[in-house]
Amino acid sequence: LEHEAVGRQTGAVRGGGARVVALGGGAYVPDRNRWKLEDAGLTIWLDLTADALWKRVRPETDRPLARDEERFRALYAERRPVYEQADYRVDAARTPEEIVEEILALGIR
Repeated sequence: LEHEAVGRQTGAVRGGGARVVALGGGAYVPDRNRWKLEDAGLTIWLDLTADALWKRVRPETDRPLARDEERFRALYAERRPVYEQADYRVDAARTPEEIVEEILALGIR
């Protein structure tokens, strides 16, 4: 389902105009999704430490990864090298306004 959603969104991006496509943590990992995203435009990784991410997801008991901290951290470590392939890295340990300011300062159009 994620692959189909990525395909729809990247098709819309190629259709013209600037767009933001926000993905869940696993959607960028499969090569076929990453290739579609890279073909459609630039990718930006909103980087947070495993500790910060765990604090954010832990209260969400409906998320499977929020139930097992050891599995969560292992998955984070496994995915991080893939995330590092994004075109840009932005430190997300700040306010949403500061994150947006940094992204806008990249001069992406």
